[in-house]
Amino acid sequence: MKVPWVSKEKIASRAMDLMEAFQAVAGYRVKPPIPVEDIIERSLGLRLLYEDLEKMFGSNDVLGATGSITSLLKLILVETGIWDDIPQPSFPRTRESSSDPE
Repeated sequence: MKVPWVSKEKIASRAMDLMEAFQAVAGYRVKPPIPVEDIIERSLGLRLLYEDLEKMFGSNDVLGATGSITSLLKLILVETGIWDDIPQPSFPRTRESSSDPE
């Protein structure tokens, strides 16, 4: 599939338009962390699903897919194992979070 080149400025402009449209629908001002899943589902009208794509497609090199089941149901599928290789943040224990008595 050929994807046309889009400038960074155009991407930024479209992203801001999408954020403004989402804020109007959601009724609140968006600030980090950005609610990407909500934006995908509420503003773009897509359904986001986490699935075992290796099992579904019989290949371990598929990280995501798009498609539609009907003209009304459009999907973004994300491989469930995508999070396996991403290190989770760790936070040092503080006195407030420690369950050890002083």
